[in-house]
Amino acid sequence: MQNEKIQRLIEWDAAKKALVAAKAAEAEARREVAALFFPEPVEGTNVAPLGNGWEVVLKVRYNVAVDEELFDELLKKARLKPEIAETLDDWQWNLKRSAFEALPDAKKDILAPAVTYTPGMPSLEIREAKDEK
Repeated sequence: MQNEKIQRLIEWDAAKKALVAAKAAEAEARREVAALFFPEPVEGTNVAPLGNGWEVVLKVRYNVAVDEELFDELLKKARLKPEIAETLDDWQWNLKRSAFEALPDAKKDILAPAVTYTPGMPSLEIREAKDEK
């Protein structure tokens, strides 16, 4: 009985390690395929036709990090009306990008040093041709 438990534990550990390796290989392949089909992707959804109604779809997202202390300091310098300043974050201090992007360039330029954009992991899919009825 003990040997069976140990054997099953070893099998599980091997499967876990294989999963980690497969995830890493998939992520690398996804980045390579994305670069092949979309050399200059835009944020949001990118679509490339494959022929016969098939498409490859890439969704690009950016992660946004905010230096809260610096942002608060720069917010004072930007002299935004309180009602506009309140639209920039939620209760968890997540920057509302649409509100930030809607600011006048001069105000955005003041706040920009506190905001960092980094590429997120893109999603990639093959969209099958739609059946015509």
